[in-house]
Amino acid sequence: MSASVEDSVAPAEPGRGDDGAVEDAEATLLVRWGPSAVVVVAVVLGAALRIWFLLTPTGALDGDEAVTGIMAHRIAEGDDLYLFFAGQGYNSAIEQYPQALLFALGVPEGAFTLRLPQLAMALVSIVLLYRVGLRVLATRWHAALAAALFAFGPYPVIWRGVRSSGSYVAEIVVMLVAALCALSLAEAEGPPRLVRAAAFGVLFGATYQLNPAAYAMLVPLGAWMVPTLWRDRRALAATAAGLVVSLFPLGYWRLAAGEVPQPTPGTRPSTPLSRWGDLTDEIGRQFLGLAHLAGRPGWPVGLGRAVVALVLVAAAVALVQHRRSIVAVVTFRTEGRHPFTLVLLAVPLTVALYVGSKYAWFTTEPRYLFCAYPVLVLGLAAAPPARRWWGPLTGVVLLGLVAVPSVWLVASHADERPEGRDEDLEEAVDLLVAEGERFVYADYWTAMNLQFEAGDRLTVGSLNVPRFAADRAAVDAAPDPVWVASAGVNTDDRGRMRDALEEAGVEHRERTVGLVTIFDQIDPDVRPWEIGLGEPPP
Repeated sequence: MSASVEDSVAPAEPGRGDDGAVEDAEATLLVRWGPSAVVVVAVVLGAALRIWFLLTPTGALDGDEAVTGIMAHRIAEGDDLYLFFAGQGYNSAIEQYPQALLFALGVPEGAFTLRLPQLAMALVSIVLLYRVGLRVLATRWHAALAAALFAFGPYPVIWRGVRSSGSYVAEIVVMLVAALCALSLAEAEGPPRLVRAAAFGVLFGATYQLNPAAYAMLVPLGAWMVPTLWRDRRALAATAAGLVVSLFPLGYWRLAAGEVPQPTPGTRPSTPLSRWGDLTDEIGRQFLGLAHLAGRPGWPVGLGRAVVALVLVAAAVALVQHRRSIVAVVTFRTEGRHPFTLVLLAVPLTVALYVGSKYAWFTTEPRYLFCAYPVLVLGLAAAPPARRWWGPLTGVVLLGLVAVPSVWLVASHADERPEGRDEDLEEAVDLLVAEGERFVYADYWTAMNLQFEAGDRLTVGSLNVPRFAADRAAVDAAPDPVWVASAGVNTDDRGRMRDALEEAGVEHRERTVGLVTIFDQIDPDVRPWEIGLGEPPP
């Protein structure tokens, strides 16, 4: 991995004639512009793949995404500001501000337009990976391979990486920009160095709010910067200043909420050993794109486990091979270090953070490993040797092993969720508003989508997971609120609501709008929690 960018082109032989000079010029042109062309194609195909996914029924807006839509709407209207995902003290709301800007500019509020900032950041990440790859990989072609790999997956990069779920995609951008700042710090002088140092400080501090798992990459980057910062105290001061600036939002939260925010997404019983088992099996297979959500379907389980083990062994071997560079990085020396070592160091740190965190019990999807995708992609892109035919062949095989399963999973799961619920919710909103209804109860997975569709026309109280406490309190205080249920992403609560009303002997009217059911004229005026639905007011 110590080969330079130019190593992929044979040097000119002295004494050759014009034909040799032409061949050299063509080779140089291929090296300099060929990889850039690959990146352009990767961005275009990556955009097409993600847009295709968003337009499938499986790409429909789920309740958590609808929360971000409500947040963006209220930011655009000037009704509220958010530092974190509504109702909690973790998962930054940074992505909701560009969404709010789009809404404020008059872009129609809908599922597709809500994800436009995530789509843009995903495509920017492809280019940023190429730029980082130019600094840590052997050749420009290796860097282009990294960009192409990320354009196609693995599958969770598509499934989660283009959804509006908080700050997953934003943190990828933050990590890659921070990497560029750190890796170029030593070569910069004067104001450019100070700007890069300050930017790294801001990004390092902001990561606490976005996704602390990204520190597996940012801590080695910080160690890489130490020798330069030690020699240039102005750059050190700029880094510290940037870090302080990034902490202001946390200070605001402390004053407003009376507590320091903690990234605590809830726990279930698990142990470091069980989390290691998840990492080397179900989560690892999903992370590599070898299996769908919850671990099936995908590659045969045994083969998937073998690939996970192979990747971990390859990383361990590479760590041993780069041991001298690792020692140089961790002891803050510049002699003998190689930038690819930063990618390798992120691997054991990622594993340690995952296995050591009691919050990493969730195994339906590898969400707590999402920040590790740049590490995975750069590591895979480093594998092909820098040779004329064996290297490209290996790169093509790697790209196929990532792209084919990713595209297959998008295609095979394109219609696994009910289609048209958003349109049915919109029709139900129009009906309720026309009848003068204002307040609605619904299960969380229905309530959030209904509120996003309604905008300011309805107030929807979630019967569980109280993201917007004021909305729930308003519905609790209202006389004769309507109840709504639906079948859609993560839910089909229609039968449950109907059964609860009938078993309690409560008279009601029931109307159906496609996948949405409206319950009203409820007599007597019971509240859902009184008949076993949802939670009572806090």
